[in-house]
Amino acid sequence: MTSFRKNIFLAVLLLTVPLFTACDSSTKSSNPEHADQESTSTNNESLTQEELYKQGRDYFFGENGVQINKIKAVKCWEQAAEQGYAKAQYSLGVCYKYGDGISYDLGEAVKWYRKAAEQGYAEAQNSLGDCYYYGEGVSEDKGESVKWYRKAAEQGDVKAQHSLGRCYFWGNGVSEDRGEAVKWYRKAAEQGDVEAQSCLGVFYEKGEGVSQDMEEAVKWYRKAAEQGNKGAIKTLKDLGLE
Repeated sequence: MTSFRKNIFLAVLLLTVPLFTACDSSTKSSNPEHADQESTSTNNESLTQEELYKQGRDYFFGENGVQINKIKAVKCWEQAAEQGYAKAQYSLGVCYKYGDGISYDLGEAVKWYRKAAEQGYAEAQNSLGDCYYYGEGVSEDKGESVKWYRKAAEQGDVKAQHSLGRCYFWGNGVSEDRGEAVKWYRKAAEQGDVEAQSCLGVFYEKGEGVSQDMEEAVKWYRKAAEQGNKGAIKTLKDLGLE
């Protein structure tokens, strides 16, 4: 009798163990992505603004062994942006502008660019300048674009320096001033902006905003040509220098 009861107990135990295991596993998500999202959400609560921003970059670009997931990148940047982190605000603006990881929305792009720009973030200032210049997400306002280009350009942002030079050259949003145009194109050219280098070549060749100086013109054409600028390459060939 004792042996019979012992065998019954063992049989019941063997049948029950898998049931306990199945119940235990049922309390966890069977979806790996969902589990990963839960982990990310929990971990994010203790991350600093900079850590959230960097985690967003890892998800967006697939860096540091992380698989690309732009939706998660946006979530990280949203958290950091809401906390006032300028880099995340700018990155979130870029995502809205191009519909990358989130729905395309130029109005939201402008909103986040502005938040970062008002904190002095140069790239956001330049991007906000572009929005006003082309009327993207806001009414076109060349004067306002110049305001933001200048803020970024004075911090050394090469794109803003180029754009500010263009505004002065054509008198867009500011009084036409070829001397100021040359000044800002030069700053961009000295940072390697190929179009600004080519434009400086033209200015020196034609005497636009500077005294005509072919030697200086050739110098800037060559710099642009070395970066593959087709216009500069053609000009050098026409001058018999290539």
